[in-house]
Amino acid sequence: KGNGWHDEIFANEYVSLEGDVANSGCDERKALDAYWSDLRKNNTPPHAIIGCRCSGATSMVARVAGLERIPQVSPTATSSKLSDTEEYPYLSRMVAPDDGRGQVGAMVSMLRSFGWNRVSILTTDTAYAKDFANEFRRLWLVSEENADGENWEGEVAYTNTILLNTEHMIDEESVHQALAGVPTDDPTINSRVILLLAHSHHAYPILEAAAKTSFQPDTIWVGIDAWIGQNPIATDWIPPVPGYLGLAPYTNENNDYLDFLTRLQHYQYTLGMEIWETLPDRRVGLVVDAVVSLAKALSLVENRRDGDAITSVLRNLTFGGVSGEVSFTPEGDRHKPLYSVLN
Repeated sequence: KGNGWHDEIFANEYVSLEGDVANSGCDERKALDAYWSDLRKNNTPPHAIIGCRCSGATSMVARVAGLERIPQVSPTATSSKLSDTEEYPYLSRMVAPDDGRGQVGAMVSMLRSFGWNRVSILTTDTAYAKDFANEFRRLWLVSEENADGENWEGEVAYTNTILLNTEHMIDEESVHQALAGVPTDDPTINSRVILLLAHSHHAYPILEAAAKTSFQPDTIWVGIDAWIGQNPIATDWIPPVPGYLGLAPYTNENNDYLDFLTRLQHYQYTLGMEIWETLPDRRVGLVVDAVVSLAKALSLVENRRDGDAITSVLRNLTFGGVSGEVSFTPEGDRHKPLYSVLN
C-alpha cells in the first residue's frame, strides 16, 4: 500500500491475499484432482482461481468451480469453446479465443499476406490443438476475392493428428508416421508450409524428430503462441536455419511493464536473487495481470463469496497492465488482442 502500484486495491482496509499453488499438468484429470485436493481447504472453496495454463485443464476446473460460483481467470487458455458463458459463466481470461476474433483469424491473415494458399496441418491429440485446427480449417477453406480482385482459395495439402502416450507426452512412433505421410515426393500436392498445432512440450520433440531425420529441410514450420518464441530445454538439435515462423500476443514494453520490472528487480536484488533484465516469458505478464484483475474485482465488491458480483465487476475493468491494456469482452475474453509475427 502506498507504493504507487495499484494502491486503489483494498485501499480502505488491510487485507492479506493468500494463495495455494497446484499443478494442473495441462491434463484434465490432474487439474480436477488438484482442485479438490489442493485448492479446497477444510472443505471450503477458494475465493477465486488463477489458471489453468492449458485449455483442457481450464475447462475442467471451470466446470467444477463454476458449480460453486468461483470466479476464475486463466492467463493463457485460448480455446474458443471457453467463450460459452452458459457453459463457463465464471471464467474469464487474459487472452482472446482461438477463432476469427483472435489468434486463428490473425494466423489466416498472416499466411494470406505472404501469398500462401496451401498448407499442411499437424496437430497433437489435445482439445486445444484439435479445436484450433477445426476453426482454422473453417476460416481457411474458402474461395473469395482478395484485395486485388483476384480469386483466392485456401487448401490443406495434408493433415495428421499425433497421438500422446500414457504420460501425456508425444508418442514417438506416431510422430514418425505423421512425418512419413507428408507427400514430399509430389510438389504438385505438397506444401512446404506446415502449421504445427501443439503445446511447447509437445511441439519441440516433434520439431526435434523432424530435424534428426532430415525431414523436408526447406519446411517452413508455422507455430502458434503455445510454442513459438519459447525456447526448448536442449537446443543442440535446432538447424542453423530453423525455418520457424509464427504468432505471439504483442507485448509492448510500456510504462506499466517497465514499472513492474523495476519493482521486480528491486525485490530480486533485496533477496540476493538473479536479477532479470527483462521478463523471460510473455506469460509472466499475463499471470501478473490475472492476479491484479482478480484483486481489483475482489476489492470492489461487498461480498467476496458472491461469484456473480465479482465476475461482473471483473469483466468491466480497464487498466494498464504488464501485458498491455487489460479489458474484457462480455464473454470474459481479452478485448482487442494484438499479435506479433516472430521468426
